[in-house]
Amino acid sequence: MKYHWDSYKTWKKVKDADVVYLQSNPTIYIPIWHVKHTFKKTPIVCSIYDVYVVPAWYDVKTTSERPKSENRFIQKYNISTDKFVCQYAGSLGYVFNYKTILELAERLQKKDNDILVEVIGDGPIKDTFVKEAQERGLDNIAFYPLQPVSIVPDVYSACDVEIIPLKKGVIGNGTPSKAPILMACKRLIINSVEAWSKYSKSFKDNDMGLSIDIDDLDGLADAVCWAKNNPQRVKEMTENAYTFVCEHFSSTKSLETLSEMLKKYAVS
Repeated sequence: MKYHWDSYKTWKKVKDADVVYLQSNPTIYIPIWHVKHTFKKTPIVCSIYDVYVVPAWYDVKTTSERPKSENRFIQKYNISTDKFVCQYAGSLGYVFNYKTILELAERLQKKDNDILVEVIGDGPIKDTFVKEAQERGLDNIAFYPLQPVSIVPDVYSACDVEIIPLKKGVIGNGTPSKAPILMACKRLIINSVEAWSKYSKSFKDNDMGLSIDIDDLDGLADAVCWAKNNPQRVKEMTENAYTFVCEHFSSTKSLETLSEMLKKYAVS
């Protein structure tokens, strides 16, 4: 909220905007109010993730797979590459279902000692998350702080599979913003989301990853173990995902669409 008030001081100096583009954020109503009072007669385009015409995209110039031998995240923390890594990287906030990761780690600890659960990020529930992991005796979870944007491709490339665990009612009709980046880095996505969602079904329809129903925690653990034991099928899926993301979620395509939309509203 402080950021919005600080930004307001800059917005007030702009006198000749043809259109205002307001990007999705958790406190969206505050900047909308500020923008409407600053640019009273200027068209406003508000992009809200999960309800959009232009989807979240990956930057074709900066996003690609990073080999583990050259991976800056692995080098930064001197991480061993001996184990199969099941990762979650991102905000540890309220739409992220940390309970799913705890349940997954508990099951994996019993199934396979060579699977490491890697959690990278910060947020309001991190302290609770770490405490509960310790209370459960889950020594197969490794926690790391949120990393700079510049090495996000290295972070995602450091894992073998990425878990996207969301709470019920979150996914809607959208796509998590991390998904395109993971696809571009050729990493297998295993979702824990509602099976009925369009997002979940797209993975099966395009054979580009796995989506396990949000209540099927045993199935989620089985999916991770399956991925470890089926590297060739994982490679096929990640190649399919890469083709899919290039066709639908590249910055080149999305920015062209966004540019045309802004021009349309600016002259309307």
